[in-house]
Amino acid sequence: MQSNSYLKVLGGAAALVLVAGCATRAPRLPDARGPDPRALDARVPAGSGDQAAPPTTLLMPFAPPSAPVAGVVQDLRPDAVIASRVWEGLTEAERARLKLQYATQVLRADGYGAIVDVQGVDRSIPGTTAGAHLGGAIAGAAYLDRGLRGGNYSAGGALAATLVGAVIGSAMDRRHQARYQFRYTVRQGDGEMRYVDDFTTTPFRHSPGLCVRVPELTQVGQHVCEQTPESVRQRYLAMEWTPPAAAAEPAPQALGAVVPVVPPAKPVQ
Repeated sequence: MQSNSYLKVLGGAAALVLVAGCATRAPRLPDARGPDPRALDARVPAGSGDQAAPPTTLLMPFAPPSAPVAGVVQDLRPDAVIASRVWEGLTEAERARLKLQYATQVLRADGYGAIVDVQGVDRSIPGTTAGAHLGGAIAGAAYLDRGLRGGNYSAGGALAATLVGAVIGSAMDRRHQARYQFRYTVRQGDGEMRYVDDFTTTPFRHSPGLCVRVPELTQVGQHVCEQTPESVRQRYLAMEWTPPAAAAEPAPQALGAVVPVVPPAKPVQ
């Protein structure tokens, strides 16, 4: 009896706690849009001199696009790659114009060259399958031994066990790793020959005669290996060019402004 009355008291107390929890109002979650503008307006009396609070701006999921920074101008000049021996053969005025009109890059004599010959070796590491074979053999033997000892044996079960063992054993195998080595013979801009080794994962290589940077072996304009001061003048300085300051248009005049009239200059007698 005492135990039953004790259980009834605990049950009643639990019911009271549950009812009280349900009756209590849950706290209000903060609104992601900010405080309610009507609530802000209600804080300020109608006749007071203070101005009403401005409405709250909704939060955006992404930041607004930033405006371009004033005074920062992107360099949109074309590139001009010139060999050092050719750069030294230009005049000071031509060098100044190239620096102003182009994003000039001067390559040293040992920084570029033409490929004369190339040799390649396949240094790939072959993959292994010993783990898969060993796993399949062990699983097949275990299934066969179980069948000989009185268990159920079937051809399908033996095949399934062998395949599962091969899959588990393949975790010990190594994948095929492709690796190729190419040795390039490059004639530099100063006429010297140089060997450059390159390791890649593809069997494709540069062709002989291609003009490349050394030692990066990245392709550069073919004209760089055959440059002369005259070819640079024809390629970069042949067209007429006006500096940006001289090409700028005059600022528009305000309405009603008096524009002074400059008389034409008299010819010299």
